[in-house]
Amino acid sequence: MIRDHSPECPVCIRTRRAAAASRIGAILIGPDPDHRHYGVFRLSCGHIVRRQYYRIERAAEGDCAAGCETCREERYDAIARDHDWRLVGPAASGRTGYRSYRHSCGHLQDVSNGNMRWGDVDCAACGESWTSKPSQLYLFRVDLDPEQVLKLGYSSNPARRLRQQLGITRDTPSRILRTVPVPTGHDAVCQEKKAHTYMRRYNPELIVPKSVYGDAINTRSEIYHISAEPILRHLLDRIEAGLPISSP
Repeated sequence: MIRDHSPECPVCIRTRRAAAASRIGAILIGPDPDHRHYGVFRLSCGHIVRRQYYRIERAAEGDCAAGCETCREERYDAIARDHDWRLVGPAASGRTGYRSYRHSCGHLQDVSNGNMRWGDVDCAACGESWTSKPSQLYLFRVDLDPEQVLKLGYSSNPARRLRQQLGITRDTPSRILRTVPVPTGHDAVCQEKKAHTYMRRYNPELIVPKSVYGDAINTRSEIYHISAEPILRHLLDRIEAGLPISSP
């Protein structure tokens, strides 16, 4: 005797799933041999994909889209070609919303898909914006009351960055502890992000919250306790030597 549930007919289930696929212009080819909750479908574009049955049924109800990854990547490449770039593949950094593109000059670069869509991208090798010009990573010390703090960042002109752009008052003692030259602004951004990611992952207790320094420094993050200086210098040493920033 069957109790506590009403089993569904396998033929009815397949008919329902095939009907849902048909409503979005797709065809159910058959079940996924590796997962019972997935099926193999031919989308209206002609590409064959693996999808959850649940997502196909939701798409048929208009709750989500059953987009095609192949068509999406072809669309990204077509957009890139309009701006003298070519889509290569997933972003080397692994960042969501980015892809790896190659410029006509041969340079390979991770670019936001949104920026590429609008052509708001400059080649870090042959362009003329800040991303392609030489830059520097810097380590600043700022003597706030009652404690000293450190700022790690990048700028083509660290001295100007320290005094004008960070909003530090002239009567607040501060100085540049270290700079590391990097070939381009794009390289500087990438290395800076790696350093801050390292600190968040392995030394979060050394990060100074915005509530501590308030408006004394015109930034919302990337400020560290003075005790972080040896670690930050070590990270800059590795960057300067061309070595990866790895786990402790």
